Amino acid sequence: MSVTEVSHDTSSRSTRAGQLAIVLAIVLAVLIGWWILVGRHQAVPVTIEGWATPSNDGAAIALSTEPGATGEGYIIAGAAWAEGGPWHEGSDVPTCIGNDPNVTTRVRMGVIHVQSDPAPTSTVVWIECLPA
Repeated sequence: MSVTEVSHDTSSRSTRAGQLAIVLAIVLAVLIGWWILVGRHQAVPVTIEGWATPSNDGAAIALSTEPGATGEGYIIAGAAWAEGGPWHEGSDVPTCIGNDPNVTTRVRMGVIHVQSDPAPTSTVVWIECLPA
């Protein structure tokens, strides 16, 4: 075996090792980018149930554990909703809740709690009207 053949063989190995290192660096960069952009920001709604007392325009509710009691406020305009049938996209307010503050409706909701500045908020993602 001559000196030229030995250097050619060593050169091929270094090139392959360099190519492998570049490929691994690209894969690692893609995985880190995905984790930063997508993986960390997924939110899973918390499911809560209670009695909804609507505002006069039906865009918000007070949710309490018993009918007619004082409860925590939520904006429901824009949330997907259903009443034992097909789901409605959030283009309107849930008609199953209505807009009469004297009438309460039993509901189940998916809520995402958002930690933001200046104050944390709760966003209603979906709402389902339940039988009383």
